[in-house]
Amino acid sequence: MKKKIVVAILVLLMSNFAFAGFVEGTFWCGFADDPVPQVKHVWSFNCTESCLNLAETLHAIGTDGMITMTGQTDQDPMFLMDEVIDNDTLVDWTSFDIQILSGSANFNYTYTPLSNFFGSTTQTPTDLTFLSPLVVHPGDSVEMKFKIQVTSTGPFTLTVSQTAIPEPATITLLCIGALALLRKK
Repeated sequence: MKKKIVVAILVLLMSNFAFAGFVEGTFWCGFADDPVPQVKHVWSFNCTESCLNLAETLHAIGTDGMITMTGQTDQDPMFLMDEVIDNDTLVDWTSFDIQILSGSANFNYTYTPLSNFFGSTTQTPTDLTFLSPLVVHPGDSVEMKFKIQVTSTGPFTLTVSQTAIPEPATITLLCIGALALLRKK
């Protein structure tokens, strides 16, 4: 009888620390560009819902958002990444690329990625690109939702790269301006 009570207490205690494959209190996000004042990040991870909520502001094209996520799993878990990014770059975005650069993880094919601006996606196990029909203008916010499957148990680390892709005419104008400045010198 005492043995059953001890086992029940241990199970109850363990259930407070592990939710949906992630060990409570172990999930952490780090951003390579945090010391740079050009990018702002606010994040939280909900173990109960297995959801990473991330809000960012990009002030310049070329400031790739490198995110390192670490934690510990007790099974083969998946989490929803719900990301809102503010465009403060002075250029329109026609697509947004997210890549898993390292770690035992991939994008989950059973969940259709969603966005309030981008209408379609292309997807491989480690690359997810949100594509127009709509353009994310300066001052607009884009929300993207997708699932990442961590394919290992125990401690994990994965690195994700994010790149806003500017509208092609903007790139052309920037190149022409740079060439004009070079010629002037």
